[in-house]
Amino acid sequence: MEDIEHLFFNLDNIISDPLEEVENSVNINEPRKTKVYFRNDPLRENTENDFRMRYRFSKSVVLNVILPLIIDDLRSDTQRGLLISPVCQLVTALRFYATASFQMVCGDLLNISQSTVCHIVKKVSRALAVHLPDYVKCPNPAELRKVKEDFENLGRIGRSNGLKNIIGAIDCTHVRINKPRGIEHTEQYRNRKGYFSLNVQVVGGPNLQILDIVVRWAGSTYSSQPNIQKFKIEY
Repeated sequence: MEDIEHLFFNLDNIISDPLEEVENSVNINEPRKTKVYFRNDPLRENTENDFRMRYRFSKSVVLNVILPLIIDDLRSDTQRGLLISPVCQLVTALRFYATASFQMVCGDLLNISQSTVCHIVKKVSRALAVHLPDYVKCPNPAELRKVKEDFENLGRIGRSNGLKNIIGAIDCTHVRINKPRGIEHTEQYRNRKGYFSLNVQVVGGPNLQILDIVVRWAGSTYSSQPNIQKFKIEY
């Protein structure tokens, strides 16, 4: 019996992984990642069509419309470290919005770390949210007649008139999110398709503008429930 135990003891020593013994005995440090002083410029590297496909906006809209709105919020107060330009921050956030990809993947395109991408997305999102009331708003009484006329013209076929007295097109859509944490009822955000989401209500205008948006309903809420949120117009 002792001979059999001795035999198995020797076999265990022979089968043991020599690489595992080396890893346990030697502390191998990974080389430090090299700092990047020059970052890629997607505005120059992509054609107009490629840029629109990847960022959902044209180059002129990014440079002449979106960037001037938030450039002051994206500038750094100091000149220390490897500063990321406002336009680089903006396109990083736009790529994350457009693809819903991992932050690490978005950062690899411009040689930016995942933690920096997380900070940039948060910073750009807050800067854009400040201007939300200026662009997402209900039409005033002076604009309401023009909205009705534009909707009627959209439905006009030949001599047949379109539908009258339409002031908005309302619908709901599921926006995918990560599993919420730190709340009591997490499963209420799981929709009927099996993934976590927010049921977002949007009211659109005749020229593809957003007149109203409601982001307050969990994914399990039926689409008819957000429609209770009234679309108000002050007369």
